[in-house]
Amino acid sequence: MMWMRVSNAKQASTRCLGLPSVSVAALIGVLAACSPPEAVSEPPLRPFPLVTANPDAGSMEEREQRILDEFERTGLIPMDEPITGEVVDGEPAIGDDILGELVPDPGEEGAGTDDADAPVPAGDGSSIHVATPEGLGADVFRAMITQDGELFDQLLIDATSLQALAKVKEATAKTRVDRLRHASRKTFDLLGARKMSEAPEGGMATKLVYVRTRIGKGATIWGKEPRRGEDTVQYWNNAVVFRLAKDDDAGMPIVPSTDEEDESGGPYFELALGRMLKTPNGSWKLAAAPSLSNPFHVWLRAGFHLKAEMLTPEHHPFPLSVGNFWRYRVRRTGEETPDEVLDATAEEVRIEVTEIDKYDGYRIVTLRRTHTQEKKNVSTQRLLVTPRRLYFCTSYCKYKGKDLAYILGYVRINTPLLVFPATPGMGWRTGGRAPTSSSRSTYDIRESLEDVSVPAGQFAETLAVSGKREVRWFKPGVGIVQRQVQTEGGARTQELLEYRVLTTE
Repeated sequence: MMWMRVSNAKQASTRCLGLPSVSVAALIGVLAACSPPEAVSEPPLRPFPLVTANPDAGSMEEREQRILDEFERTGLIPMDEPITGEVVDGEPAIGDDILGELVPDPGEEGAGTDDADAPVPAGDGSSIHVATPEGLGADVFRAMITQDGELFDQLLIDATSLQALAKVKEATAKTRVDRLRHASRKTFDLLGARKMSEAPEGGMATKLVYVRTRIGKGATIWGKEPRRGEDTVQYWNNAVVFRLAKDDDAGMPIVPSTDEEDESGGPYFELALGRMLKTPNGSWKLAAAPSLSNPFHVWLRAGFHLKAEMLTPEHHPFPLSVGNFWRYRVRRTGEETPDEVLDATAEEVRIEVTEIDKYDGYRIVTLRRTHTQEKKNVSTQRLLVTPRRLYFCTSYCKYKGKDLAYILGYVRINTPLLVFPATPGMGWRTGGRAPTSSSRSTYDIRESLEDVSVPAGQFAETLAVSGKREVRWFKPGVGIVQRQVQTEGGARTQELLEYRVLTTE
């Protein structure tokens, strides 16, 4: 089994392996055929594997078959590499130095200054003094999880110290420091609440625990390895290691942990601190924008950190309580609509929630699917639900439900069936990420809300979610009210006949 580790000495870039995207049919009736049913023949609405083309992986069909063969053999989702602490697109990597060259070559200390003989300020523009690089790492972590912007700014290198160290013009030092603060704030803001009503009580300080600061390679001001008698005034490739809080964690979170970073205590995350500098007054400061490891970005994007109430059927857009059900009529191209909705001869699908496994920040929901036209008419399907995402869940996903490291890896390399909050015009791809200039979305929501009329009633302002060969009409608080899908055998439509939605767990 390949363990998805989130702690690594260096951040590395790993390639996201796109798995076959599944239809939302398994969701609530309409989400019917995402996986092979247990002890039942294939349902009438078959899944459509949507595979992202990769020129290095062979044809789409070959890649899909390779993935399915591997899962059939091992029960694991294949991955090219373990999930490590790489940084997501757009974030500065460990060691990136937005300040440019810190100092000129030895013997050219005066180069670039307004006056080589002019005195250079030697003070520290901030009021806080940090005596050790380990202390700097702990203070940066504290400032970020408590969203103490004043403390955070004081932990960054200031223009006065930079001018003294780099022997550059005052204007140059100020420009570089401004760039550093702007880039650093992007990471700082990630740990803040988008909406106060969604944030856990006490904020991130109640969710995350400091483990230790891992110090990287030391150097002199010239960037050389220190020799005997030379001071170490900068460290490269540093990282704060942290983890999720547990029930037995008490007191202040900024206390060095005795964790050995083994699998039982994880998952572990990293906050990369690319460069630390010792200012002329002996205080350690951050001189490169911090960045968070990719597994932690996954944890944030999926909303594992949000208030627990957001997962309850009263507040979650897709209400999932034991006893909820949705019944659909299935029509094929050319069929006449039955005169009576409850005609016993009509082809129908019924989905009912039978079990919910509750974990900290997510749920695994078991659905029983009954089809009127199948000899073996009962099958089981599952959903992985977070406050921000809804995924199809394999039987192995359910088996590994308690293993958050595995769940984070699963979320990262699969395409969600729905993303919340869902708004017109949005789209998403693997892991629920928005498409970029070099990538396309797997699912898109049409630009305008649409009214849908089905036997269960009129549903105003539904969201039309388009995939490669299907469209699903989703009504928040109800579920999927209609689905149209194109197959080689023709078009099929599922329309909601009746449903029951409970708002209590």
